[in-house]
Amino acid sequence: MSALSTFSVNQVLCIEHDNAFLYSEVIQIAEERSICWVRPLAIKIVHPITHDGGIVNHGSGEEHYTLYDLRQSVDLLLPCILFRPALDTEVLPLIAALGEAKVQSGYRDLAHQQIRRFTHRLWIERPTVFQRSS
Repeated sequence: MSALSTFSVNQVLCIEHDNAFLYSEVIQIAEERSICWVRPLAIKIVHPITHDGGIVNHGSGEEHYTLYDLRQSVDLLLPCILFRPALDTEVLPLIAALGEAKVQSGYRDLAHQQIRRFTHRLWIERPTVFQRSS
């Protein structure tokens, strides 16, 4: 059984890249092309916590992040190999945070800018994933 056959419609998937996590809902899987059609939900940008002397504290379990609501964003077609299933412990707080969010003026443009940056960085830094095999 291939990894993509474990993905199902409406499942929430995640792409991790650098300090960013893109959470998306599966719309359809094109197994013959190994492509996922997904609807973005949110992108979480994690910010390191700095303490005295500018040392980053990685081991405390504390996490500061910015969450961008992408539910009004465009759908994406991305290689399935980029995705992993999102854990319930990630998804439930995410959905709760999105439900509480109040969208400010200009926020949607900033959210769209974040997803453009994220997908552009993926494309630049992982070009072999996007090359179609013959």
